[in-house]
Amino acid sequence: MQPRRPGYLASDITPLIGRAADVTEGVRLLGETRLLTVMGPPGVGKSRVGAQIARLSGRRFPDGVWQIELSSVPAGSCPAPHIASALGLGEGSPGARDTEVGRVVSALRGQRALLLLDTCEHVVDGVALLAESLLRRAPRVRVLATSRRPLNVPGERLLAVPPLSLPDPEPPIRQGRAARAGDPGLSGMSAPAVQLFAERAAAADPGFALTPGVLPVVTAICRRLDGVPLAIELAAARLRSLSVQELLEWLAEPFEVLSGSRSMLSRHRDMRSAIEWSHALCDPERRDLWAALSALDAPFDLEAVESVWSPVAAGPAAGPLAGLVDESVVLREPGESGVLYRLPYLHAEFARRAGGALPHIVPSPRPGADVRVAASALTRSDLAVPAPEPAPEPPSADAAAAALSPRELQVAVLITKGMTNREIAVQLGIAKRTVDAHVRNILTKGSLASRTQVASWVAVQRQCVDV
Repeated sequence: MQPRRPGYLASDITPLIGRAADVTEGVRLLGETRLLTVMGPPGVGKSRVGAQIARLSGRRFPDGVWQIELSSVPAGSCPAPHIASALGLGEGSPGARDTEVGRVVSALRGQRALLLLDTCEHVVDGVALLAESLLRRAPRVRVLATSRRPLNVPGERLLAVPPLSLPDPEPPIRQGRAARAGDPGLSGMSAPAVQLFAERAAAADPGFALTPGVLPVVTAICRRLDGVPLAIELAAARLRSLSVQELLEWLAEPFEVLSGSRSMLSRHRDMRSAIEWSHALCDPERRDLWAALSALDAPFDLEAVESVWSPVAAGPAAGPLAGLVDESVVLREPGESGVLYRLPYLHAEFARRAGGALPHIVPSPRPGADVRVAASALTRSDLAVPAPEPAPEPPSADAAAAALSPRELQVAVLITKGMTNREIAVQLGIAKRTVDAHVRNILTKGSLASRTQVASWVAVQRQCVDV
């Protein structure tokens, strides 16, 4: 029995911004392989990238392109009956997994068609079984999947969809220097993350305009949201009732702000739901590492990962870390001396709010790593039971006035604004290793356990020193 209709592919409602290179690469890969999986973290836009790849590849498939959304299929179940129904094959035998897979394969055998299976991560085993069967028994069919994790099927190619590009950090402001058209502060308007925010903001507030005066605040919002399109869209929609400055301030409690319309899929109605979906798919060991990594200042290296993991588990961190990378929870990026890792800000905030007490952080002697967790400070129970971080003893007025150098005080103030060491280095026009040293000095002089305690100490310093 063949499909009753020649395919289905949903139309885009809003423009796809900043994904031309990803889509072009996806079209190329789909021309070379019969199974392509579009991967990325929650909210990054995998579904839209996959749909656009399918749309531009449609002419290759005269028997149709079938887009089938799998989010409604129960986790761990076989998606073949749902796929058969979407193809118009009617009802099959409930519970007969092999029979349902066979019905889909038989219907598509001989067809020159593309099957776009959207949102596969929670039914990855069933999708993998179907995809492998199609590759073996329906040689003219190609499968395009979107998933937070790979299918791990022979012949699979992966297309990683990263967050949208952000503007480069602005250089230090020099007195008397006028802004020019080529300056990073103005060229930041062309960054895809900023363009997306501006487009969605104008839809929410017709009076919104992306001016050079507004750009720094918009850039800070997009940077806080790691360039994740769904988060940016949800934030921009809040401009119906907030100013951009108020929105940035509200993002101190991101999950209270980042919620959407009822027309969205349930996992996309708010960022908490999108991230909870990933959290539910992780095994306990990966969840523990996720919680531990929320203490680190990204990007971090494998040594920093081991420092937060060794107090929690006897084994090495490489296994669960690889699992979190496969789940698109932790992102890999190249570093000057090897691979670095990043836990996105919202994932870290989710872990902190999910009941994971942060470990105590002490200065790290390693260049390139901002923090290290003391081995004696973190236990498995710390990750499960909230334990409020003790506030530091306030220094005396005289001690506070003398404790920090002017440059260290500058760094401390920027830490309270949520900036990473790399961003502080760019802002002040100094080397990152110099910032690393300043941060270690700040923590040591203030007898502070973490960067989160710097804010309260700066408040004391502001009472004692003219900042």
